[in-house]
Amino acid sequence: MRTIESYLGISLMKYDDNIAMRDFVEFQLISARDQNGSAEHVLGKALLWYEVLANSSGLNLDQELLANKILSGASVKALYDYLVALDPNGIVEWRDSISSNFGLLDNFIEISLSRLETDLPSEEHGNPGLIEPAFLVP
Repeated sequence: MRTIESYLGISLMKYDDNIAMRDFVEFQLISARDQNGSAEHVLGKALLWYEVLANSSGLNLDQELLANKILSGASVKALYDYLVALDPNGIVEWRDSISSNFGLLDNFIEISLSRLETDLPSEEHGNPGLIEPAFLVP
């Protein structure tokens, strides 16, 4: 999605920082954090955050995420390439090493909430169907 947005020069995942949106997004993020491990999609997204913030890949995506609040399309592709190249026999050890710091998921919530934009003009508000990927994916 980010590559498409970049190519077209538009953003489909910008959302205004108002009380209703902030409460909704915060509820989604806290629910995702608290369900970590109980649902496959939620677990997958949590592992993406853990990997980026723990930086076990050495790709330094944590620095890009902290600086820009979001990963570029090229960085998401690099993360994908790294993940699919992981040795299946080492997945449990990888998971345990990146998820040993539970505070990373609180960082995930903080970074995601910072994506809300103050005084965003209504014509720039994102597609409601893209709220989940806009906030739950690094």
